[in-house]
Amino acid sequence: MITKEIATQLNYRNELHHKTLTNSDKTPTRCRVNGTCKTWKTRPNDFRLPVKHGLRDCFYITPENADEWSLSNDDSTWEEQSQDNQDLAQFGNY
Repeated sequence: MITKEIATQLNYRNELHHKTLTNSDKTPTRCRVNGTCKTWKTRPNDFRLPVKHGLRDCFYITPENADEWSLSNDDSTWEEQSQDNQDLAQFGNY
């Protein structure tokens, strides 16, 4: 699940995976972050994250559909992925 805190920390080209939709080769449908997360002071729980799927499909991840998306196939949390990325950076593989 994507929360507002996670959405605001995502950078351009971070990849997200759909929990139920799959591609023809049975891999999860993927999309990439296409911009910065928009938040509002008057609506503290609301956010809008622009993403891109394929060559032309662009849409937004909002609180209404955020539970359908995760950061990876196994639905790990943002902190776990950040730690993994830091570990890989130490070895020069990232």
